[in-house]
Amino acid sequence: MKSTFDQSLAEPARASKPLIKSIKKNPSQLQKELTSGKSIIEQFPKPKIIQFLNIGDNSIHTDSQVNVDEPLFAPEPHVIQFTNYEPLQTREQVLKLRNKDRVARSIKIIAPDNKLFTVTPAKKSATTHQKTKGGAEDIDMLSSKVAPGMEITYIVKFFPEAKSDYAYDLMVITEREKFIVPIRAQGSRAVLDFPDVLDFGLVPVKFPNEKPVILRNVGERTTKWHINCPASFSVNKSEGILEIGQTEQLIFKLTANEARKYKEELQLCFDNFVATIPALGEAHNDNVYLSKGHVTADPTSITLFSHQYYKIVNKSAVPIEFSWRAFATEGEEADKKERLNAQLSIEEQDEHADIERRFAEGELSEDDDDGSLDSDDSYN
Repeated sequence: MKSTFDQSLAEPARASKPLIKSIKKNPSQLQKELTSGKSIIEQFPKPKIIQFLNIGDNSIHTDSQVNVDEPLFAPEPHVIQFTNYEPLQTREQVLKLRNKDRVARSIKIIAPDNKLFTVTPAKKSATTHQKTKGGAEDIDMLSSKVAPGMEITYIVKFFPEAKSDYAYDLMVITEREKFIVPIRAQGSRAVLDFPDVLDFGLVPVKFPNEKPVILRNVGERTTKWHINCPASFSVNKSEGILEIGQTEQLIFKLTANEARKYKEELQLCFDNFVATIPALGEAHNDNVYLSKGHVTADPTSITLFSHQYYKIVNKSAVPIEFSWRAFATEGEEADKKERLNAQLSIEEQDEHADIERRFAEGELSEDDDDGSLDSDDSYN
């Protein structure tokens, strides 16, 4: 029977650069996941099969109760991660591989091809190869045949040279497939401390309302950050670089044009991560009014005038700016302008069509054409 475990079929996985997905969390959730390493596990929901093999070449049991999209062996954990480590200090993790099938199956781990990681069988593993009668020890300690429902245990050792990010894909070969167990080491990480909610509370309409916020780097690495603000919200500084332990004061501003509730989302981005912060506020018309509800002009003679006095009263806590307009809101004014422009456009088209008709009927000649037919300036 042809063996799957020849070295020619078992090419070692190469070390790869760590790739971290953008995570949409609030700042405290993101901070917790970065320090615990949970953000790494979210990238690998299940073991990844990279190649299928002909099970008939490796076993007489060609039928399996394990779904084809799952490996014959279940790795525990399915992602090996190292956090909170120091340079030149050895760290260990236990890797267990359980046979999910109803018959005994063979398994092999390809030894890492770099000096940062090693894999060895656990000393007390029930399925570790035993010495033969002649005293010779099995050379291939990373291959084994595991009974149904049983598991084999390995020790993964990590020898960090610096407090940096490391990544390696450990290849595992069964009788039916090749799959990888990701090894991820998370070194120094920038972690930004920021409020989970930006709440302006009750604010007056059409007044710039400011709110100071402290941004702090509580991680172990300098990072570049930037903030994306939605409409109605702004910030005095949208990007910068934050050293370890450094703080930055940011001034956020809400300028509400309408009396309503505002609920938007800010985005704080750094190191390929995204923290989402709800931005809230409720705008209201403040206590500003006219001293008279209407003005009645007194009778006067021709060429003379009469006048009335009234006051604009501001009982609010903020200064206001005012102007006299024909419409109550900017929306009404824009709608009116749009209707007038549409009406002028229709009148211009009608006039243009009337001139063309008169030319066609002979009521006008080229000598009567003053250029208005071909000039758009005549309609301005």
